Amino acid sequence: MSFDGKSSLLNGEELHVGERLTSPDEKIYLILQTDGHLAIFRKDDPNQALWKSTIDSKLSNIQGPFVLKMQENNDAVVYDGKSQTIWHTATQCLDFPGLFHLEIDDDEGCYVRGRKNEIVWTSYTGIRCFQEGKEGMSVLDKGRDLYTNQCLVSSNEKVALMVESDGRIALYKRDNYGEPTWQSTITPTVSSIEEPFVFKITDDNNIAVYDIKGQLIWKTNVSCVDCDSRLVLEDDGRLLLHAKDDANTHIWSMKDGNIVHYKSV
Repeated sequence: MSFDGKSSLLNGEELHVGERLTSPDEKIYLILQTDGHLAIFRKDDPNQALWKSTIDSKLSNIQGPFVLKMQENNDAVVYDGKSQTIWHTATQCLDFPGLFHLEIDDDEGCYVRGRKNEIVWTSYTGIRCFQEGKEGMSVLDKGRDLYTNQCLVSSNEKVALMVESDGRIALYKRDNYGEPTWQSTITPTVSSIEEPFVFKITDDNNIAVYDIKGQLIWKTNVSCVDCDSRLVLEDDGRLLLHAKDDANTHIWSMKDGNIVHYKSV
């Protein structure tokens, strides 16, 4: 199959060594290299990779030929010649089989997008961003918990809030190549925390992170007993906790590391 001029790898398709996906503006391309790495390059600078995939360090005797597959379970996987998984996006979603695709975009990023074209994974942060909901991925309501490596994404798709594997939540901007602009802390009295972690709106309308043992790792520590709260990740990177039935009733917000408690305990 020729991928000349194609920017997307659809479900069930494969990308072989030397084949490439090209951004719509034809300035950026994603290629599967002879060493098994996926890499993104500018056409005018083919010697300097903008991004490269990793290879599982636990594997040995890796050998070609390599192939990238966009699988039916919605995971994008690179296999070696012995059918070992050497890298994958970990975007398995069996609820919607065959509906995700991988693409290279004009902004120099590689994405896996879901059935509503929402970002599920991005090369900018390596994050897996999947959250179903009528109002999209930028909103978190009670009962819609996020777990380790899941995230919210702003409506303009430029900011992501991720539940990290160490129990923190972190904000990323799409143009900062993986450096968080803010991270929550971990309660100093907590020890021996264990994955998976869950980020949720609590019964008392705070946002909080717990580990699998139910230990509280981080909490906003606000008070709004009478309001059913909602968390929104806004396009400018602000996290805003407000009353669900009144967006003007602010409870807590954070932008650029500056936290405001509108209703403190």
